[in-house]
Amino acid sequence: MARETREPVTRDRIGRVALAVIDAEGTRAVTMRRVAGELGIQAPSLYAHVTGRDEILGLAHAVVMAEVGPFRGTGDWRGDLEDYYRRMHRVLVAHGDIASVQFGSIITTERSLAAFEQTIRALVDAGLPSGIAAAAIERLSLYVTADAYEQWEFRQRGGDPAAQASELISEAAPGLAELLGDFDLGEHGPFGFGLELIIAGIGALADRAAD
Repeated sequence: MARETREPVTRDRIGRVALAVIDAEGTRAVTMRRVAGELGIQAPSLYAHVTGRDEILGLAHAVVMAEVGPFRGTGDWRGDLEDYYRRMHRVLVAHGDIASVQFGSIITTERSLAAFEQTIRALVDAGLPSGIAAAAIERLSLYVTADAYEQWEFRQRGGDPAAQASELISEAAPGLAELLGDFDLGEHGPFGFGLELIIAGIGALADRAAD
């Protein structure tokens, strides 16, 4: 009888398995014991590959960044930033609360560092000092991840958050409700509006630096 062959445990596989857990149950469900069980091994065996839970979450995040794909530097830095961060947002939203891994952490995976360097360089080439460019990209990245995480929170609560907010405001602050009556952010919605707003602000900084 042929022996059953088991897929070898690699860091990439650990990340993929952890991400599957996150997709189904969120990051809180990711533990050494849970991931080891999904891999078909005992928890102590995982320490041959990772130092602990935080590193497992980092590996899951690396899988997500691979799905996002590279920053496409075409020379149109505004369009390139919008393309890259829309892709990032779409992928983060598709994978539970994986965005929360970036909060309070410095992600040092190869893909993340490469994207950070490339996006900063695009702004430097547009005329921004490197320090300002780095700060702008850091703030932009935080906006994207925070919005993705907030969408996950809304999904956990259920219902229509916009409709719920509108009802509460109408009852508690009718004057504010009147001001918000024409609240329309266009086809791209709140996230797209915020992204365009931040990129426009970066553009204003670049124009000022060129003067």
